[in-house]
Amino acid sequence: MVLGNGKVVTFDARNSVVEAVAVKSGTIVATGSSTHVMKMVGKRTEVVDLGGKTVLPGLIDTHTHPSHAATRTYEINCHSPPVRRIKEIPDMVAAKSRD
Repeated sequence: MVLGNGKVVTFDARNSVVEAVAVKSGTIVATGSSTHVMKMVGKRTEVVDLGGKTVLPGLIDTHTHPSHAATRTYEINCHSPPVRRIKEIPDMVAAKSRD
């Protein structure tokens, strides 16, 4: 199965949000741009166009706050590092607003 054209929250170390995910036999086998992941589509692959919608990984914790996880996609890491100068922050905000 390939889910593409959306916002896939990976919860990796960088809190990446990618466009697509490929799943085979219940295991995530690729994440990235829709163009990259669509290269994995075969004759029997189910393809789902997310139409810009968001996908969260399955949550197995019995006490979670998915709304907090969802809002993290809008956060900007202003810690040092990666920010070295306050002047960098407006550019980071502008870049995030284009996501």
